[in-house]
Amino acid sequence: MSSPEPLTEPAGRDGVRGEAVIVNAEGLHLRPATAFASIVIKSGCQVMIVTERGSANGSSVLELAMLAAPQGTKLEIQVTGDGCAGVLTQLTSLVGAGFKG
Repeated sequence: MSSPEPLTEPAGRDGVRGEAVIVNAEGLHLRPATAFASIVIKSGCQVMIVTERGSANGSSVLELAMLAAPQGTKLEIQVTGDGCAGVLTQLTSLVGAGFKG
């Protein structure tokens, strides 16, 4: 994972971005997409995932699964909202741990 970088957001909004590479042999399928979206929804933050294949709202299981991101795909994770750095850490750990759980 790269170090979190600040995002430029409207006044009063905190934001960070980081990168992670999918290590799960099955890629970003429904189970890991559900785990990912669950973290995002519970956080109340806005999360956008950007890959070479496109982008997805991090709270949408369907959008995440439709990225069809295989093992080795680099994700740029953009998080905006209160506690965004902690949420970024959780999400990049999930991606880098192979979505175990």
